[in-house]
Amino acid sequence: MVSSTNIQSYHITKPVILWLDSDASHAEKHTKYLLDNNRDLIDSVRVHGNIGECIDFFRSVTNANIVLVITSSFPSDKLRYLMKYAEEMIMIDSVFVFTDQLSEEQTYLNDCSKLHGIFVQIEHFSFAIRCRFDLPHVDSKSSNSISSIDESPAELDSFNVYSKLFFDLITQLSYDDTARKEGFNACRKFYTDDGKKLKDINVFEENYSRHSPMWWFIKQSILNDVMRNALVTQNWDMLIQTGMFIRDLHREIKQIYSTAKQTSKFAVYFGQRMSSSDFEQSMKSRKGHLHVFHCFLLTSLDRQVAVRSLKSDHPHLRIIFEMEIDPCQSTIPYAYLNDSSYYSEGENIVVLSSHSIFQINDITYDKDDLWKVKLILTYHINPRLKPMTDYIRDECLHATGWESLAALLHKMGRADKAMDVLKKSEEVIVETNDNTSMRMLASNQNNMGFVNDSMGEYATALENYEKALKTQEAYLPPDHPCVAIIYNNIAMTYRSLGDYRNALLYCNKALTIRSNLPSTNHKELANSYSSLGMIYESQGDYRNALSYYEKTYEIQKSSLQSDDPSFALSYNNLGAINCLLGDYSKALSYYEQTLRIQVATLLSNHSSLAATYSRIGHIYQLTGKFTYSLFYYEKALKIQQKVHPTNPLLTATIYNNIGLLYRLMERYPNAQLYYRKALRIEKKIFQSDHPSLGMTYNNLAYVHQCIGEYQTAVALYETTLKIWQTSYPSDHPLLATIYNNLGTIQDSLRNHQEALSQYQKAFEILRKSSATNPLNLAAIYNNMGEVYRSIGDYRNAMSHYRETLSIEEKHLSPDHPSLAITLSNMATALDKNKQIDEALGYAERAFDIVRRAFGPSHSETARYQKYLNELQNKRVFSG
Repeated sequence: MVSSTNIQSYHITKPVILWLDSDASHAEKHTKYLLDNNRDLIDSVRVHGNIGECIDFFRSVTNANIVLVITSSFPSDKLRYLMKYAEEMIMIDSVFVFTDQLSEEQTYLNDCSKLHGIFVQIEHFSFAIRCRFDLPHVDSKSSNSISSIDESPAELDSFNVYSKLFFDLITQLSYDDTARKEGFNACRKFYTDDGKKLKDINVFEENYSRHSPMWWFIKQSILNDVMRNALVTQNWDMLIQTGMFIRDLHREIKQIYSTAKQTSKFAVYFGQRMSSSDFEQSMKSRKGHLHVFHCFLLTSLDRQVAVRSLKSDHPHLRIIFEMEIDPCQSTIPYAYLNDSSYYSEGENIVVLSSHSIFQINDITYDKDDLWKVKLILTYHINPRLKPMTDYIRDECLHATGWESLAALLHKMGRADKAMDVLKKSEEVIVETNDNTSMRMLASNQNNMGFVNDSMGEYATALENYEKALKTQEAYLPPDHPCVAIIYNNIAMTYRSLGDYRNALLYCNKALTIRSNLPSTNHKELANSYSSLGMIYESQGDYRNALSYYEKTYEIQKSSLQSDDPSFALSYNNLGAINCLLGDYSKALSYYEQTLRIQVATLLSNHSSLAATYSRIGHIYQLTGKFTYSLFYYEKALKIQQKVHPTNPLLTATIYNNIGLLYRLMERYPNAQLYYRKALRIEKKIFQSDHPSLGMTYNNLAYVHQCIGEYQTAVALYETTLKIWQTSYPSDHPLLATIYNNLGTIQDSLRNHQEALSQYQKAFEILRKSSATNPLNLAAIYNNMGEVYRSIGDYRNAMSHYRETLSIEEKHLSPDHPSLAITLSNMATALDKNKQIDEALGYAERAFDIVRRAFGPSHSETARYQKYLNELQNKRVFSG
């Protein structure tokens, strides 16, 4: 008997640490520390003394989550081979390098996308592992600052909605002989290594038209096996390829259901094996909840048939589902079969269509070592999902079948599959001069451009948008709303390319058309305002950006329900602009509102979720909470590692953010590693003068500066300055960043007057701007104070430090490390000026902040303690 499995939530397997080290005592020392401090997180640690053993282990396991740790005790050519092997192994989650001494020879490791860091200290490596797989241990006093959105139930709900809409679409599509051939080939691909199944598929193909889809479904488990696997792995391509068979079976079930005469309640049964953990999570603890089966169900009126289907030698729990069906209440189609032409044994069976919804009524343990789960077939859906379902239908299901399917796939975060479907759709559009075909063609071309843009293929996106405009010219007036949609899309692509003049030009063209539309069309007007805000934000005009974001939000508040998913973009934009303006608390609040909507409306591996996790991580980074910051960056990176080809630029952004975090933590090799990863991606996508490349060059320059490689740093800063001067207006805040960075180098080289000159350029830009992040201004004041202290002008130094402190105290939390740096600088200036008592007061405040921020045993705390002790001794001796 064929049974069907529901989709279970995924459990993240605890990682196995595979430590490759030819020095056994070295390995034992460090792996012991790793286990002692992470027993709750790590499954086990395996130490291998040579690369051959390591590869043999990879080949021997089929289900593991491996972290490969490489030490520097092997020749580089062998490690290069191992890294290449690790890249191809799905079960290897990440690679780390642990070395006693950094060397240039290790730079070839940078090409490995799974490399997450190079570490010298085991404490730092242990911290990185915790951030990769779990939130690190934190002080209970500060734990309430972390976002605590419960994602698990929402993820399951969103999967149910998307998979149901997907199923509805593929059962409505038209298929031809080519589609039928693709379906059989997809089944063959699934059963590549199963000779018997391949023979069955040949029979299936040769005789498909001789029997009904129901007959084939009952006789063979092929369709349900393929469908179940595709849903579990979210292989939407497989479901599209086998869509014709799914559609045919669903239609036959509906046809039988429509002629059914059954009116009284009845019960059907089927058996299923489940692991203890899956049963506990999806059934045992969810009594009264709704439960969805995502595949077709072949059930029996005879309970014993279901019991016999559960083989006794299987290790998992035996579950018998008793399903009550009330024909007078249910609207979900099922086929009651008592015709021997379907089933030769004459068994009464009932086939339920995919995505049947049940309520879990009761769960009991049977005397025959069986769990019995009583279910009631229902037509109800979770009312909490209605806004989401309506939103997705409105966004995606308004065009032809294939076009709607592409829109849905794009909404699900599968831009690559959406493009495949759009290309197929274009092939079937009849290119004639009638308006219907032209409308379909223009819509398809616009959608292809939109998908290209989301994948970072900006030149191709513009080509497709131009094609769409040209097609529209033949049948639409120039002020039609559909023309405005394409203008707005073109504007956003130009923004991504850094061409803000053309971005504003096309955005205003769209706005002109939309402003003349009936006042009821709020959505399109809000879209234009949001786009204008994003362009102004990119130009550094933050006040204008904020104004347009607020206009968008006000329109949405007056025209949408409060739980409408459209608010996610507004919350995100408001979060971004408040972050740029230095209001981190407000920014975090907006990002958390974005995240709540996305968790409820997107699949768990959607790149938009990764973007929001990255932004939240950036806020924690800016507020000095590095532990939380790295945790959120790792969450973002895990998603991107699954979907990277569809949104490589987001991956580059996350790499840049992680690089910045490691730079702030003074772990410069890791900072360089991530900046170079970002640069490789950006160079493949952008022209050499794109502003984003300038930002990554700037980041790399700062690391070279930190390690004393000033000549390299200056060259990179000047490259950045050249790019940004051609991309941005002369008062853009980022230009102030470059002048400030060049000033810090000149200060390090003791060219104090040149340093002050560069700082003054930065200061003038920020002072004139109405949208300056005050913390950037604080940094300039601090740096100018440092120069004055270096040349012995302590009065001017203290004046600038006080300006810095005044700003930081208004905008940072009381235990932010930046406050400690400023207070320490003030203490040093007063110390140099022989004002020991005043210096001691500032040093004590600095030490208190560092101790609260990093803990009493941190090396930074020890450094501040040492300076405080020195000042105390000076006071004793001077007294």
